[in-house]
Amino acid sequence: MTSLRPYQTAMVREVSQHYQSGVQGVLMQSATGSGKTRTASYIVGKYAMTCRQVLWLVHREELLMQAAMTFAQQGINHRLVCADSSARAIKAQQFRELGRTYVNPTAQVVVASIQTIVRRLDRLPWLQPAQIIADEAHLSLAATWRRVLEHWPNARLLGLSATPTRLDCQSFSRADGGLYDTLVSGPPVADLIEWGNLARFKVYAPPIHFREGVKLRRKGGDYDTKDLEAELDAPVIYGDVIGHYEKLSRGKPAIAFCPTVASAERFAQAFRDAGYKAIALDGTTDDAVRRRSLQQLGAGELDVVTSVSILVEGLDVPYATTALMLRRTESLSLYLQAVGRVLRPHPQKDHAIILDFVGVTSIHGFPDELREWSLDGKQRRVRAANDNEPDVKVQTCTHCFAVHVPAPVCPACGHEHPIKQRREMQQVDGALEEITADQMEAIRRQKRLLQGQAQSVEQLVAQGIGRFRAMKIVEAREQKARLREQVRDARPDIPMRQLLAMKPAELRAAIAV
Repeated sequence: MTSLRPYQTAMVREVSQHYQSGVQGVLMQSATGSGKTRTASYIVGKYAMTCRQVLWLVHREELLMQAAMTFAQQGINHRLVCADSSARAIKAQQFRELGRTYVNPTAQVVVASIQTIVRRLDRLPWLQPAQIIADEAHLSLAATWRRVLEHWPNARLLGLSATPTRLDCQSFSRADGGLYDTLVSGPPVADLIEWGNLARFKVYAPPIHFREGVKLRRKGGDYDTKDLEAELDAPVIYGDVIGHYEKLSRGKPAIAFCPTVASAERFAQAFRDAGYKAIALDGTTDDAVRRRSLQQLGAGELDVVTSVSILVEGLDVPYATTALMLRRTESLSLYLQAVGRVLRPHPQKDHAIILDFVGVTSIHGFPDELREWSLDGKQRRVRAANDNEPDVKVQTCTHCFAVHVPAPVCPACGHEHPIKQRREMQQVDGALEEITADQMEAIRRQKRLLQGQAQSVEQLVAQGIGRFRAMKIVEAREQKARLREQVRDARPDIPMRQLLAMKPAELRAAIAV
């Protein structure tokens, strides 16, 4: 078996210690491109050596092929439960790259598509796994996954995810209805870059002229993709995107992340009309075409692949250098998964390039920002005790469009930013203006004020808050009001001003006294 990197060995050791202590479900977080599959395959190999069954679950063909190839490279025989076309493609890939196949119908290691195995649960008496591994585990709370995982309640569970966070705020903790008992976190992205395990990157936020008059509504906790498509649907926008690609990343293989199939097709056509080799991929694209296109991108035979959702997970094309961010999203998971596609190192890649046309860096921060993960399904920025600055601090150079941590001088081109007075925010001729820390704080204060004034779910939704989150806010307010009433009855000595300032935990403590 292939030797692991030091941080991967440490993660395997920590997972093993949890299992030995009696824990059943472990969620392992490690950044995109850090080698989660290879790390977990080491555990798989240990099970296979002791003749214990392991079930590896995935939800996309790319992940299926990635897992099978990783096992083959480590000499681990494996059995497939998937569509026949996928099985043939996996065997062909192994023959092509390794001269043989490690697919074996009697192997103890089983690699399965969640869509296939859920339909065959009553026809798998031979499958009694001691260990189940759920790839992209941020999806494992869905009903289909639960049905499969609960079919073998005594099996140990290991979830793999770069981003254990969800827009619906579902908890991964078994205590709160989730599937996992503990979390094992890998090293931060900044450390992986410093060690050479991920590529360095540059972020640019070039201006494009969005179609005017498009109102962005919410759907499923995020922006409605139809509205995102509408604001991008103008000939000048295609020219803007292609022009900035030529200026900042010409000749570098790129992946464009688009909001809809129609927008992906239009951007691919626009690139072809400009003389580039481009293709659009989506969930309806034939598997063989998708595999061939990604191979061509990795070999430099395609310039641009435009996509909708399918390439944010499981894509392993280290030569891909540029990410064209064309879908605005409030999903941290979607953002980090997308930019992670171009952070894999490659001998011909000095650094990755992220062209942020829709401002997702301002929403979520840089890819290497220090983040704290937990089982509650939420992500927190790690901050110092005296850090009262806004969560996301970025600045865009108006000269070269590089995005960087706020500073008086652009580190990319040396342009000196003019000093701006607090709250002076304006847009001139569609060009991006810098967003200073003070300006960001003013924006956040205003948003908090408006949110505080909104009393109902509908009023909160009107402020741009997702309906699920709005319901949670109203529920939390009602719960806090009930706690205050209990404190007033139990502790009439507490002044009203102090009572209104108390947090829920403080209110509960006051009741308990």
